Amino acid sequence: MKGAKLNDKMIRKIIRWKEKGFETSRIAKKVGVTPRRVQQIWKEYRETGEIPKIKRRGRKPKKISKGEIDLVLKAVEEYKGTSAVHLEKYIENKHNIHIPHNRIYTILKEFDLTHKRKKKRKKKPKRFSASKPNEMWQMDFKIVDVDGVRYNLLLIIDDHSRFILHAGIYEEATTDVVISALEECFEKYGTPKKILTDNGTQFVPARGGISRFQKFLMEREILHIKTSIRHPQTIGKVERINREVEYRLDKFNNLKEFVEWHNQIKPHRSLSFKTPYEVYFENTKCNKEVIT
Repeated sequence: MKGAKLNDKMIRKIIRWKEKGFETSRIAKKVGVTPRRVQQIWKEYRETGEIPKIKRRGRKPKKISKGEIDLVLKAVEEYKGTSAVHLEKYIENKHNIHIPHNRIYTILKEFDLTHKRKKKRKKKPKRFSASKPNEMWQMDFKIVDVDGVRYNLLLIIDDHSRFILHAGIYEEATTDVVISALEECFEKYGTPKKILTDNGTQFVPARGGISRFQKFLMEREILHIKTSIRHPQTIGKVERINREVEYRLDKFNNLKEFVEWHNQIKPHRSLSFKTPYEVYFENTKCNKEVIT
């Protein structure tokens, strides 16, 4: 017990043993504290009649300044996001000032800018992950509402870097749209080794056989990987960006502005707080001018 950390349970034991007449030195030895500490606890108990509470050590938190508040609110407007961890990195990179994310969260909470999401338990589906750019792309359609009209959003991303290679809004989700978008991407970025999609009819034939999309990939020696049935989480990276488009699009003038923000401004935790642009182009021979 020597050198043991004093806690509420030990304090109650000290008082109980003192009430039974045990010697101070004996109690101190049993709980691992000095005799003087035992006497202090016993004295406080006799004077107040209450069991002493352990005082928590540490400095009082530093008061948040107006300058920090103004900078965080400015960063929220610039960054168009409210993740305290991401804002910490954004402010540090953009303004060369470090504000800990816990202080940023306190400010966001004070101005009701936090975004709470319910956590759901889900079975873990099979995951795919590329080790370098252009090893695998993901693509997916999502229905989005634009000025009260429903359209089909098509996203094509690089799996390794989360870099958005293509983002377009179409009246119909067809194989022609998919092939045209891919041809545009191939011209700009080269061809990937694999492409991961769900089991939509644009990609997979409804009644067996080989689809026109699959023939298109086979001709270019690109492997087509399909998600597990009823497990769209397998294409979780592009699904996540789809949801982000839906959630944030009204904060931008158009889809192109969102893509530029996602690719070149937003740091990603999974990318060691680099941007998709930085990760994609530091590991490929693509010309950066294709997106500027």
